[in-house]
This record gives sequence, structure tokens and C-alpha cells, in this order.
Amino acid sequence: MSHSTRSVLLFLAKVLAVYVVWYVVYDLWLLPDGRLDAWLSQHVAGVSGTLLTGVGHDASALGRSVTMPGISGVRIADGCNGLATIGLFVGFVVAYPGRFWRRLAFIPLGMLVIYATNVGRVVAMVLTQKYWPAAFDPLHGFGLTTIFYVVVFGLWVVWASYGGTPSASPASSAPAPAQRSPDGRQRTMLPADPVRRWLLGIGLAGLLLGVYFTVWGTTVRSACIAHVARPVLKTASPAPDAWTLRTTGNGRVVALRSASGDRTVSHTAPAGVRFLLPALFLALVAPRRPYWLVLWAGHCGLALLSLAALTLGLWGVAAGFAVHAVASRYLVDAFSLGMAVIGTVRVFGLGEGVSPPRASS
Repeated sequence: MSHSTRSVLLFLAKVLAVYVVWYVVYDLWLLPDGRLDAWLSQHVAGVSGTLLTGVGHDASALGRSVTMPGISGVRIADGCNGLATIGLFVGFVVAYPGRFWRRLAFIPLGMLVIYATNVGRVVAMVLTQKYWPAAFDPLHGFGLTTIFYVVVFGLWVVWASYGGTPSASPASSAPAPAQRSPDGRQRTMLPADPVRRWLLGIGLAGLLLGVYFTVWGTTVRSACIAHVARPVLKTASPAPDAWTLRTTGNGRVVALRSASGDRTVSHTAPAGVRFLLPALFLALVAPRRPYWLVLWAGHCGLALLSLAALTLGLWGVAAGFAVHAVASRYLVDAFSLGMAVIGTVRVFGLGEGVSPPRASS
């Protein structure tokens, strides 16, 4: 096994271990306890209200809520206070190679950036609800949530670049030899021209966007739920009335609720928006490298893992629900952002902490 393959496998093993530990600590302990989430939500609400008041708005914060006259206000629920995002950020920094003291300093700095981002997001939502109410739901559902992924991605790139990873050796960083045509003349590969490379990236990103919104995101993902996930989960239910299955999200999510009402879980079709955004980015910056295709395959694989784990949970294997939660809540986001970071590091030569396996010549 080559050194690069071992480094990738070690990195993936660390990521898995870190997010399993985070799931046990947060989802099974801190979240049910509620005190940490309540404190953080109230603190974010208080700072957001103070910031709005400081810039001249008549705003007030009460508990988890921030409001202004004439609107219902914004309530910061568990899962929207940035704590899960902090766990996602810390997991990558811990797993990715770097110097101990730099990691110890960078993690609090990143947590502060995520906290400030969430305060800005809450302020923006309150102002949108007050002065542009028609845009509140789209921004709350997509735009102002995506900002978390952008910030975490930026922090990961900074860590991958300056975390203290060993730089590439002269042999590995030397430019690849130019290709020659059959007549012996030297020729330049397309990515060597930045303009052509970006044009190719824009074309590929446009193609991906078109395929997603015309075929994959509308028809194929709904078919995955209707013809694969729902029949499998319905068959796995121990009794016809043990679980209630309901299709939501325009046919792309199947929600399950136990007959006693004490457990609610859901399964989402693979390669949704959490795939599309990093895939478009990878297509733009690396159009000649199949990073976006690896990303798509990984999302499909994680969806199958999540479905299989949920099926085991319905069969009575308690660990199945835990694996499903880790895969769907953390590994999908970690894999998406991690591929974008590693692609960026490789394309722009920002670091060599984790090197994808190279094909032998």
C-alpha cells in the first residue's frame, strides 16, 4: 500500500472516529440534556438583539427569541445555534494533519468565527422579516443556512494551508512533463491556459446545474425514494402499524414516526443541495479532474449506508439508528466539504497534508 493511500485511509478513519465521538457526546448527551443548547441560543439571541439596538433598530431579545415591533421575530432552536456546525468544523481540524499548538489555537478562533457568523445570520433574518418579509422563507431555508457551509469550508482551507502540514517535496511539486503529439511536437494541455480552464469549468458547472434541475434533482431523486427507500423501509417494519411512513420534501424525503410517537426519523434521497454546491465549486476549479464524480459516488454510497442502517434499526438493531444519524447528519456534510477542501488544496498547491492516491504510470 502506497504512502498516499495510507494517508487518505488514516484521515478517513480519523474523521469517522471523531464524528462518532461527537454523535455520542452531542446527540446522545448534550442535546437531550438541553442546557448547553439553551445557553448558546440565549447568548446568540442576546448579542443579536444588542447589535440591532446598537445600530439604531428597536429590537429586543427574550430568551431564545429576537424580535422587533410588527413582526413575530426569530427564535433560535436547537440545531440552529451553530453548535452542530462547530462540531463539524472541529472534527475536520482534529482529523487533518497539523501541528498540535497551531490546532490548539485555531480551534477557538474558528469557533469564534462560526459564532459571529450565526449572530450575523440572526440579525439578517430579523431585518429580512421586518423589511422584506417575502424573502424570509427562502433565505431561512437555503441562503442564510448555506453561509455556514461557506464559512466552515473557508476555515478548513485555511487550516489545510497553514496548519503546519509538510510541504510537498521538490519531486512531487515539479510540473508534469508536457505531452507530445504523435509527430513529436510538444503540446500544452488545456488546463495550462487559465482562461480555457475556467471556460471549461464554467461549461461543466453549467452542465451539472442543468442535469441536476432537469433530471437528477427532480425525477431521479424522487424515484429513489418512491421505488427504493420507501418499499425497503416499509418491508423492514416489524408490523404494518409499527411505523407511519410519509413522503415529504417534494417526494425526496421519507419520514417515519413510531406508533408510540417517541421516535421520528427520516431518510433523504442522495446527492441533494449538499452535493450540488461543492460539486459546482469542484467543477469550476478542477474541470479536468473527476472530483465532482467522486463526490457524487460518495453521496450515493452514504445514502445506501444510511438506508441500510435505518433498515437495521427498524428490525430492532438499536445501533442502526445511531449509524443512520451519524451518516446523515455529519458524514454527508463532512464528506462534501472535505472533498471541496482537498480538491482546493490539490489544485492550488496549498498543502500536502492528505494526498489522494495517484495512478501509477
